[in-house]
Amino acid sequence: MDIGSYGISALRAVFAAEPESCLECDVKPSAPPASELCDAQYVAKLQFPNGAIGEIRGNYNTPWMQFKLPNIEILHRATVVQDSSLSAGQVKTRTRKVVFYGHMFATLYNRIDTEETYEVRNKDDSQLVKKWTEKKSRSAHTFRDIDLEQPGELYWKSYRHQLEQFIHRVKGRHGNGIWVSAEQSIAQMKAIDMVYEKSGLGARPSRERPVS
Repeated sequence: MDIGSYGISALRAVFAAEPESCLECDVKPSAPPASELCDAQYVAKLQFPNGAIGEIRGNYNTPWMQFKLPNIEILHRATVVQDSSLSAGQVKTRTRKVVFYGHMFATLYNRIDTEETYEVRNKDDSQLVKKWTEKKSRSAHTFRDIDLEQPGELYWKSYRHQLEQFIHRVKGRHGNGIWVSAEQSIAQMKAIDMVYEKSGLGARPSRERPVS
């Protein structure tokens, strides 16, 4: 429920939608004396609208020497690209792959790699005529790096950014517009419960708190 919540949040952001179901979830429980209902390693697949599938995986017990930078990998479906230089019997497609490294601590390090694979094929027999790949990378540690006029310095950690927006909200100011609403938090917990139920560990206990 710790590192896995980051993965679920990332999937919801990538698809800009809520998961419809959890297709599968395999977990390994924590070693004693932790509760047998506490997961330490997981792999889960979630179904999103329009047939999209998102997968999360993580291992809380990974040795430091085997640690890998957390990442989000997105593979888009192939799309047709208009190209006036092609003959009437050819079609050009593009398949885009995006990898975001360091999303869990982006203020310390982050990088977005984009890889676009182009193919030109004959329409009649789908024979490959030409194929090539274009790659580019980008990193941003302040809003100024992406040409936005918002407060932030290179040394600010994510908690500092969160505090900035909390103060704006308390004072009734718009801030940078990045805010996690109560509805978003509830949707996140629903997705987490969905995964836990599929795993067999069961949804985490809930309590109702009176609003004063």
